Amino acid sequence: MDRHIQPPLSTIENPVFLKPDKRHTKQGHPYFSFVSHHLPVIKLDIMFPVGSINDNNPAVPLLTANLLTAGTSSLTAQQIAETIDFHGTSIYVSVSKRYTIFQINLLPKFAKDIFSFLTHLFVEPVFPQHEVNLIVNKHIRHLQINMEKVNFLASRLFNKIIFSENHPFGRSIQTEDYKNISRKQLLDFYIRLYKKLKPIVVISGDINDTISLSLENFIDNIGGTTSLFDHISTIDIPSIPVSKQCFPKTGVQSAIRYGKLTINKYHPDYFNLFFTVTLLGGYFGSRLIQNIREDKGYTYGIYAYLNSFTETGFFYVSADVGSNYGQATIEEVEKEIENLQKI
Repeated sequence: MDRHIQPPLSTIENPVFLKPDKRHTKQGHPYFSFVSHHLPVIKLDIMFPVGSINDNNPAVPLLTANLLTAGTSSLTAQQIAETIDFHGTSIYVSVSKRYTIFQINLLPKFAKDIFSFLTHLFVEPVFPQHEVNLIVNKHIRHLQINMEKVNFLASRLFNKIIFSENHPFGRSIQTEDYKNISRKQLLDFYIRLYKKLKPIVVISGDINDTISLSLENFIDNIGGTTSLFDHISTIDIPSIPVSKQCFPKTGVQSAIRYGKLTINKYHPDYFNLFFTVTLLGGYFGSRLIQNIREDKGYTYGIYAYLNSFTETGFFYVSADVGSNYGQATIEEVEKEIENLQKI
């Protein structure tokens, strides 16, 4: 292969997109399945419509989700960790503004045992006080470290500006939020939402009928009866103009955030906008990279993003630059946006 010669360009014709098989449990709860026997592994996604906006203290949803694997009526946190390791399983938890997702990777030969184990975790958590203390201290230390990073601070400031400080989408977790948490708050939150709501479940990988039956029993035994779509309610969104933030303006490095509220995935023009944002800064060869990294040398990386909520969406450009180049970077971002508008 001669890497000095550009490979020929070709149009992608008739792309094939896999579609999930929508199935139902004996109790009528839907779930989605992608079957692939290429590798002996299974990935399970369990999504609850529970996020940081669902409590006055945004740390409560985060810690509740993370403590579901920290002790049950009959298992300690150490026993839970040993069971996960013994079966070659991994569990990852992510909590956003609206959703909590449990991502579980497991081996097909242990699927029945793991589904039974997961049922126990979701149905009988006890939130042991010593585990609450450990995770609170861990998150406080993590927050203190992040508060020294300009990129982290810029993201918090940007969200506060475009949504307003008291809006659920603009609110950020503070150290005091962690310190004010009690075990009772976590248990009450679990009962109020996790016991009431039925999650959306997606399974993919080396699945057979026996595994599907075990999964369906698991789905029927966790959560409540309220579906995700019955639970979600909309939130009023403020009208905020374009935000241009360079934080901080002094020091060695500054973090740039440039963006505004825009349309979400429900709007008919969303995918046109998504394509345009990709051209602007959605990949390494984008216009922003070519201009601000390759030509100007202001940063190692600059990217544009398009996020979507139920009520709205927001567009933003993110970069870490030398403190002397903050305003110049914002000006170049605006030039590239204007150039795209002329096409």
